[in-house]
Amino acid sequence: MKTEIKLIAADLDGTCVRYDPRLEVDPVFVEALAPLLTNGTRWVMNSDRPVRHMSEIALNLSPKYRPVALLTRQTHIFLLNESGEYEPHLAWNKAQERLHRKLWDDIEPFFPSWKRLLEDEFIVFDSYVDSEVFAFNVAEDEVEELRERMREIIAPWPESQVSGNNDWMFVLHSSFSKRKLLAQAARLLKVKPEETLAVGDGLNDLSMLDGIFTPHVGCPANSCAEVKKAVRDAGGFLSGKEAAAGSAEVVRHYCG
Repeated sequence: MKTEIKLIAADLDGTCVRYDPRLEVDPVFVEALAPLLTNGTRWVMNSDRPVRHMSEIALNLSPKYRPVALLTRQTHIFLLNESGEYEPHLAWNKAQERLHRKLWDDIEPFFPSWKRLLEDEFIVFDSYVDSEVFAFNVAEDEVEELRERMREIIAPWPESQVSGNNDWMFVLHSSFSKRKLLAQAARLLKVKPEETLAVGDGLNDLSMLDGIFTPHVGCPANSCAEVKKAVRDAGGFLSGKEAAAGSAEVVRHYCG
C-alpha cells in the first residue's frame, strides 16, 4: 500500500528542472505530479536559488501545476496567494534576516581577504560576495576541498556553516537548513511530516533527506555520494535515473 503523501518538496537544480530550451520544471517531473495535484496533493520548491529565479520558474507553469510555496536559500518562505502571486511569510522571513544580519556584521569585513585566499587556492569559475551571499563555484572535483577550506576559514564563528551543492559552496547561519524551512512550510500548510515527501540531489539537500523530518525521501541517480548514503540510511528510494526522470520515479514510487 502506497503512503498517502499530501506534500512534495523538491529541489530544483539536478532534481526537477531542465535547462534547454529554457530553465523550467522538466515536463517529465510535471507529468509525475499532475495526477497527484489533481487529487489534492501539493508541492513546494526548496532551492538555494534566489526567489526571483524561483518565481519565474513557478509562474511559467500552468496555474494548476504551480507550487504552493517557494522555499528559498534555506531562509525565506513565499506562499502562493489567491491572486496567483508569491508573497513573503513576513514574520518568519524577518526573523531569519535578523540572524543573517548579525552573522554578516561579524564576518563581512573579512570577505575581501577570504575571497583573495580562495581565488589563490582554487580555480574559481564564478562567485558572489555581497551583503547577502558569500558563494563560490568551482569544478565538481574540487568541491569537497573547497568546502573544507571554507570551514577552516569560518571556524572562529560557531554560528556559521558551509552549505552548497555539487559545484557551489556558500556560507550560512548555522541555524538555517532546508529541513527547518520545510518543517515550517509544512506547519503553515497543516501537513504532518509523515505525509511529506522530500526529493533532492545535493549537499544542501541533506538536512531534508536524512529521515529526521520525514521518512519519505528519495534522490535521482546523479546525486552526490553523501545524499545517496543519507537516503539509503533513511530507508528511502534511490532512483536509477538521473535528474527530473529520477525524481519523477521517486514520486511514483511513493505515490504511484
